[in-house]
This record gives sequence, C-alpha cells and structure tokens, in this order.
Amino acid sequence: MEGHAAVAEWLPARTLHAGSFELLTGGPEERRRLLDWGCFHAIPGYRGQWQRWKRAHDQRNAALRAGDRAGAREFERPWLEFGEAISDARRRYVESWQAATMEAARQFGFGERLADLNLNPRMGWDRERSLSEALERSREGDEERGFAQAGPQRADIDLRLSGRLAAEASRGEQKRLVTALVGGQAWMLEAETGRAPVMLLDDVVSELDREAVEGLMSGLCASGWQILVTAVGDDIPGLAGDTAGQLFHVKHGRVTPESPA
Repeated sequence: MEGHAAVAEWLPARTLHAGSFELLTGGPEERRRLLDWGCFHAIPGYRGQWQRWKRAHDQRNAALRAGDRAGAREFERPWLEFGEAISDARRRYVESWQAATMEAARQFGFGERLADLNLNPRMGWDRERSLSEALERSREGDEERGFAQAGPQRADIDLRLSGRLAAEASRGEQKRLVTALVGGQAWMLEAETGRAPVMLLDDVVSELDREAVEGLMSGLCASGWQILVTAVGDDIPGLAGDTAGQLFHVKHGRVTPESPA
C-alpha cells in the first residue's frame, strides 16, 4: 500500500471514462473515493490520518462482530480522533472544490450550464451533533448489529443544480458536471501543490456531445498538462493540429505511431 500511495503522490492522475458518468446516480462509494483523492493530494497529513482512522474502524468492527464489546470500546478513542480530523479535512476541501469546479466548467466552455451548482459535504452522521455524540447515540445499535452505523465511512457529497439533486438533472448536465468536478480537482491540485496532473480520457467522445468534447479538449490543451486520450475514431473535436501531440493506432493488440503529416 505504501508503494502504491507513493506512486500516486508522485504521479497524480485524473481519469474520465464511461463509468465516471455514473458518479451522480450511483452509491456514495465513488463520490467518497473522489473526495478522498482530492484530500490526499491537497491536505498535508490526510493520508496518515485516514489510514489510522481506517485501522481503528476495521479493528472496532471486527470486535463488534465478535461480540467483544469491551474490545470494541478500546478503539473508540483513535476512531474519534482521526475520524474528526479527516471529516474536518473533507469539509474544508469541499468548500474549495465548488469554486474549482466552476472554474473548470468555465475553462471547458459550459460555465453557464452549472451556474447554480452547490456542493455540500455529508459527514456520515447527524450534522447537528459532534462525532462523539453520534457515537454515544449509536453505540448500543453498533453492538447489536456488529458494525458502526455512523461515522466517516458513510460520508457523501450533496450535489445540486438550481436546488435540485444533480442525480435528477438531465443526462447532458450530469456529464458536464462530472467532467467539471474531475477537472476542478486537477486545477486545485496544480494551485495547491504546483504539480500538474496527468489527465486520462477513455473514449469520452462517445459519452459527451460534440460541443462539450470540443470545450473539454480545448480547455485541457490550454492547461499545458499531459493528456492521454483514447477514441474509436481520429476526429476528436477541440484537438487542433498543432496541439494534438502524438497519435497512435491500436489494432489487433499492436500499437503503431502515426507519422506527422
């Protein structure tokens, strides 16, 4: 894990593929993963705090499943300490992420389509209570069920356009929003750390309409980042001849570079 984390920190990459566009309509796991990626890169110490919380969370759950109530309570202190730390980091990240998402949408040419966007973190427990209070209220139920019912493991992001849940927006609006969310994270990464991300786009041409693809590609080319794009055809809107870089053809498992004209 440490080796993987070190590589991820050294070479930050953001991806867009067909599955990415289910982000708004699927369960909270992918949204939480996206949030943690941003915190991992933008907030010093987040990775260590998350790892310590996750270890305490897993050990507490294991004790709960075994019916060891006293053992489970031994892990509550680190569970609370690091749970509060990562939840605060997530909250701060989301506050900046909204502005970055809007900037990405503007760079991609569809800022007005997301003008009424609102991002709000869902911490994973009643927002009117502290995590400690939430644990006190859920402890008996946790012991009965054998797992933690409230906490950072249930975090999510509430995304709304014009006050309406983004999951209820049109398919085109949803795809633009996901594109801007990922792009916003890339812009935040460069602004916060000075490191440029690698953008990996897997056949987004078939997922977005031509206008959106053209805006996305033009915006990314202007960023100066390294971009790797896969597509079924050669015609990718927004990639001008002088910025298209190297083109490769893949056929029957063989990769062949195309010679420049």
